[in-house]
Amino acid sequence: MDNNKEQEDVAFNTFIGVLVSVCGNALISVALNLQKRAHNKIQEKQMANYFSNIDDPPQWISTTSYNGFLPDDGYSSPRSSIESSTITAAAPTPQSDAELMEQQKFIMTMVHEQTKGDDTEYLKSKLWWLGISLMILGEVGNFVAYGFAPASTIAPLGTTTLVSNVILAPLMLKEVFRKRDLVGVILAVAGAGVVVLSSNSEETALSPELIMDAITQTQSIIYFILTGIAIVILTILSPIHGSSSIMIDLGLVAIYGGYTVLSTKSVASLLSLTFLKMFAYPVSYVLIAVLVITAILQIKYLNKALQRFDSTEVIPTQFVMFTVSAIIGSAVLYHDFDDMSFDQMSRFMTGCAVEFLGVYLITSKRPKRMHPALSISADSSNTAIMLPEHEPFSDSSEPLRSTKYNRASLVLPTINPSSLDEPVYAHPTSHSGHSNQSNNKRRSSK
Repeated sequence: MDNNKEQEDVAFNTFIGVLVSVCGNALISVALNLQKRAHNKIQEKQMANYFSNIDDPPQWISTTSYNGFLPDDGYSSPRSSIESSTITAAAPTPQSDAELMEQQKFIMTMVHEQTKGDDTEYLKSKLWWLGISLMILGEVGNFVAYGFAPASTIAPLGTTTLVSNVILAPLMLKEVFRKRDLVGVILAVAGAGVVVLSSNSEETALSPELIMDAITQTQSIIYFILTGIAIVILTILSPIHGSSSIMIDLGLVAIYGGYTVLSTKSVASLLSLTFLKMFAYPVSYVLIAVLVITAILQIKYLNKALQRFDSTEVIPTQFVMFTVSAIIGSAVLYHDFDDMSFDQMSRFMTGCAVEFLGVYLITSKRPKRMHPALSISADSSNTAIMLPEHEPFSDSSEPLRSTKYNRASLVLPTINPSSLDEPVYAHPTSHSGHSNQSNNKRRSSK
C-alpha cells in the first residue's frame, strides 16, 4: 500500500515537473521572438530617422508605383500603389541576388555609421525587457522543474523551445519557414534527446575541495586555454564576419553557456552541502563571478545573432551548440564520461552528428532574405530599396509618434556598392506633392 502511494507521488511530481518545464521552454521561445521583434523595430527607426534627415538629397527622375513582389519580406501578394512607391533611375539590370544583398549590406553599414548606431540600443526598448523578463521566468520554471522530476526527464524537454519557434517565428516575425527547416528541427530535437539520454543523469554533490581539484586538474586547464583562445578569435571575428556566419556569435554563446552551466552546477553543489557557509571559501566568489559574467555575455552575443539573423536560424542553432558545449565542459571538468560504456559513447556521438545535420539543414541554402527594415527589388531599369516610413524625428531614441506603415523607397544604380558616394532618397507617395515642388525648384535653378 505504502509502495503504491509512493509510486503515485513520484508519478504526480514527474507530471508537475514536465508540465512546468514545457511551459517554461515555450515561454523562452516567446521571449526570444519578442527580443528579435524589438531589434527589428529599432533598426526600422534608425533607418527612418537617417533617410528623413538627409539635408540635400540628390535629384530624382520620376515617381512611379511599384506593384511587384519584394523577395521574402513577408508580403504574400503584390502591393498597391498606395502601399508602396519608388523613384526610378537609369541602371543596368542587376546580375544576381548576391549583388542586391551587397547593396543592402552597404546601405545598412552606411545607416549604422551615419546614425552612430549603438548595438546596445535595445537596452532602452520596453519590448526587449519584456522578452528578457519572460526568458528569466522561463528559466526559473526549468529550475523548479528539476526539483520535481529527474534531470533525464526534464533535459530533453528543452526541445519544446524549438517546436514552439516553428509556430511563433512565422506568426510574430513573418519569417519564412521552409520544409527543410522543419526536417532540421525534427533532427535537432531527436539528436538532442539522444545526447541527453546517453549522458550520465546521476548528479554528485561537490565539496569545495573537489571543486578546486576539478578546476586545477590538467585536462581542465587545457580546456580553459583552448576555450579562451576560441573566445578571443571569435570575439575578433564577430564585428568583421559575424553578419555572414551565424556560427561566430552563437559559438561565443555556446562557450559562455558552457561556463555558465559549469559554475551553476558548482554553486548549486556548494549550496546543497554548506548553504551560506559556502561564502567562507574563496572559490565561491570566483564561481559566482564566472556565472554572472558569462550569463551577461551570453545575452550580449545571443542578441547580436538575433540582430543579424532570423530567429528560425538562431534558436535551433543556439540550442544545439549550447547543449553540446555544456555536456563537453561537464565531461572534462567533472569526468561525466569516465563511467560511460562504449554503447553510451556511441549513442552520444551519433546524437551529436544528428544534431549538427539538423543545424546544417536549417542554416544552409537559405533564400536571399532582405533585412526586415530594408527590402530590395529590381526590374530591368532600376534597383529599388524599400524601407518602412515612420514619422521623422531628430533623436533616434525618441519614440515614434505615427502608427501608419507606408513605405518609402531608396533607389540606387546597380553598381558596385563600394563606389556609391550618396544614396538617392525618394519621399513616400503621401509626400509626393512636396517632393515634386522641390524637384521643380531644382530644375528651374539650373
